Amino acid sequence: MAKWFRILMVAGAALLVSQTALAQTSPSQLEIALQALSESVGQTVTEVDLDGWQWSQTNYPDTSLGCPQPDQAYSQVVTSGYQFLLVYQGQTYDYRVSADGNIVILCTSTDVGTPVAPPTFTPAPVEPAPLAPAAPGCPEGLDLRLTVGEQARATVGLPSNVRAASDVSSQQVGQVQPGEVFTVTGNAVCGPDGLYWWPIQTATLSGWIAQGDVGLYYVEPIPQPLPAENALALLIAENVTRLAQLSRIDSNLQGAIAWSPDGATLAVGNSNEVLGGVWLYDVAQLQNPPARLETGTLVTAVAYTPDGAFLILGDAEGNVEFWQPGAEEAAFSFAAHDNAIEALSVSPNGRILATIGADNAVRFWGVPVTTEG
Repeated sequence: MAKWFRILMVAGAALLVSQTALAQTSPSQLEIALQALSESVGQTVTEVDLDGWQWSQTNYPDTSLGCPQPDQAYSQVVTSGYQFLLVYQGQTYDYRVSADGNIVILCTSTDVGTPVAPPTFTPAPVEPAPLAPAAPGCPEGLDLRLTVGEQARATVGLPSNVRAASDVSSQQVGQVQPGEVFTVTGNAVCGPDGLYWWPIQTATLSGWIAQGDVGLYYVEPIPQPLPAENALALLIAENVTRLAQLSRIDSNLQGAIAWSPDGATLAVGNSNEVLGGVWLYDVAQLQNPPARLETGTLVTAVAYTPDGAFLILGDAEGNVEFWQPGAEEAAFSFAAHDNAIEALSVSPNGRILATIGADNAVRFWGVPVTTEG
């Protein structure tokens, strides 16, 4: 028997599992339960050897995973785990496996046909993960932004690996594609690799996903849709004291932001220096992933012209670019400063562009009218 297995035998009832259960997608923890069953019966048992099986995932109130033993003490912490009912050679085996694979319990082993009672416990309330400073060894500045039970998604960019345990060296069980939605099934842990990890479940797999590293988030909560405009009042002196947060975006963003004149799009600079560009959020569908304007540069300032004809971008090299909506390349660019552009703004009449660089200089730009003759 492998040293890391903890097999606890208890009396109980079992459930006949239909052959149709074989068709369902198996979480990676099934392999751990099968290994435990193999050691219990003295021969290798794989998924195809089963007469049937089914599984469920639960946040248990303690580390007993719903199978407490007399005279045993258990840590009173909410523990994400799985129940596997495995039918093999006339017996139904009820295995419980924690999401991280460190706890494996054989809860019951009985003849097929005897019903299995569901776990008799009341799930403890799960507190949302606090927005707290990073624990020692984990990335500083990466607040814990997800909460247990909510849906989140992978940030737009590259796929995020899902692993069998909260460690980058553990087995990869799949990937979450950019923008793909998953459910957070437990609290984050600071892994031995110095990263925060969240246990998650998608439609096809379960496991652990890293929150991010080096100041970048790999995952993000899904923003709440904004209310209809007719449900909001104008910001005027008489009501400004009643300001309330309507929604929020927690992603790889930096302090470069601008509304399109029609109010349909919010442009925000991407803090990912490798990808660069600008995130374009459709504010009528804020819960959807943003589009990325690929500029090939680290954008540090954004502004729209009053007529919406151009999105103007300043970058870390001091360049200014003019982009038309939907274009794949800039219509015009020029060097405005010798260092990063920190902000830019267009006058209300659309005639003058002001830029400020890291050199503490504000420069004004315009198109002189030429006359002939």
